Amino acid sequence: MKRLFLSLLAGIAALCGFSETKDSVDVSQFTVVYDYACKTRMGKTGEDITDTVRLAVQVGTKVNRMMEYYWYDYFVHRHRNEDVLHGMWGHCVNMMPECVYTNLPEGQLTTREGVVPKPYEVTEPMNTIRWKLSEDTATIATYPCKKAVGEFGGRTWTVFYTDEVPSTAGPWKLHGCPGLIVMADDADGIHHFELRALTAEHYPIVFEPKPDHVKMPRDKFIKFRNGLFCSPRYVENPVYWLSAGDNIQIQSYMWSETDWVEYYNGIYAPHKDNVRYYQPLELK
Repeated sequence: MKRLFLSLLAGIAALCGFSETKDSVDVSQFTVVYDYACKTRMGKTGEDITDTVRLAVQVGTKVNRMMEYYWYDYFVHRHRNEDVLHGMWGHCVNMMPECVYTNLPEGQLTTREGVVPKPYEVTEPMNTIRWKLSEDTATIATYPCKKAVGEFGGRTWTVFYTDEVPSTAGPWKLHGCPGLIVMADDADGIHHFELRALTAEHYPIVFEPKPDHVKMPRDKFIKFRNGLFCSPRYVENPVYWLSAGDNIQIQSYMWSETDWVEYYNGIYAPHKDNVRYYQPLELK
């Protein structure tokens, strides 16, 4: 099965002839699409709600890149699917990083994420999850899978992986199992990732220089971000830390009768009528 999978990828690469571009750091061998669900509450009413968003992971020979599916489709496929965009912003106000690069630079994870009013870039060691492998099995999205448990960022994660796809990739920052991670749940039952699709396609994995991004160590950034978003003031005013004297350009968009999107200096923030209680993926 592994040989068949790799043979298919090699054949498509030769046929399509995709190569690296100026800012590319690798070429994808296949792309994995995940559905991400986060249980939270509406800030305005306290109503329980589950936010959902679709994610894409480009898996290369050296580097992987994760981003929200709309941006993947837009930048890689050159599609502009407004239905996906509306669904993305309308149903996932619990924020996901702009991009996560695995093994870039070598042995490191690089995350790009915006916190109003600035974009940030965080680099951290890659192989920090010590997975405890289990013989428990399940079939997920037609793939035979095995179970593993590991701790990362202050949360305990249970994942199922399949060795029928010869990759250590996974959603978000989860990786390092002896097979592709197809499902992941945190022990508190808040966060859930599940494989939606896998396609063999070869496109450049791009890492453009971003001199405007503020470089910050991981521990400092998590403390900074969670301190802002987990504050009780956040659900009352999701940009409460800004002052009247700040030079901020605000853009507001209304996707539906109930869903607003706002940008502050190009950085996304939920509208005050649509804010959710923040559920951090990383507690520390």
